[in-house]
Amino acid sequence: MKYKKNDKVLILCTVDYGEEGFTVLKESPLEGPNILGKLEDFQPKEEKIKFTPEIKKEFDSIYNSCFILYSAMTRIYRNPRNFPNLYHFLFCCETGMEQAQNQRTFSNAMFS
Repeated sequence: MKYKKNDKVLILCTVDYGEEGFTVLKESPLEGPNILGKLEDFQPKEEKIKFTPEIKKEFDSIYNSCFILYSAMTRIYRNPRNFPNLYHFLFCCETGMEQAQNQRTFSNAMFS
């Protein structure tokens, strides 16, 4: 794998923590098997949030007009006729766990 300038990589090295802080015990060349990979390869990928087309349309409307999560959810809760699909998705779930998951999904979408 080729790396570019400013790529963040994970390397394998041996360190010791002494009175003066971390000390590298064995020089590890920054090539070959000592490079474990790019940092991004070790981070979980963000899951894409999927809404139905109807919910997505209502979400886009709210997203472009409300910049605070509380305001957005309050607006949906107080105006179920204007946002029937989002209202049902956020507040009319069969279980409290499902409602919490849907509200978390909505929150993640607002901040992504």
